[in-house]
Amino acid sequence: MFGFGKRRVQKLDFLVAGAQKSGTTALNYYLKRHPRIALPVKKELHFFDNDELFAGGNVLYEPLYEMFRPARPGSIAGENTPIYLYWRPALPRIRDYNPAMKFIIILRNPIERA
Repeated sequence: MFGFGKRRVQKLDFLVAGAQKSGTTALNYYLKRHPRIALPVKKELHFFDNDELFAGGNVLYEPLYEMFRPARPGSIAGENTPIYLYWRPALPRIRDYNPAMKFIIILRNPIERA
């Protein structure tokens, strides 16, 4: 079912966030090619900024993990939703989910972007 030695993602280790047109898609492209990094099937899950999921207080994380293919043992898992940088309610949700979460933040000079 999962392939030899593969396991289901059970916890996210890192998140990628940042400004529009700053390179988050390019970074996602390269991270997906690393054999020890597990990323979801689609780029932006918008899990931690989904107010409906967190409204009742009892959050189910299974739908989040179902978005990932099975990963090799020892892999780290992450996801790339740039708006997490700006969506204020997302940050405490992420902290509650994994206080040791690592962030990769990508910014770009807005004048050069225009």
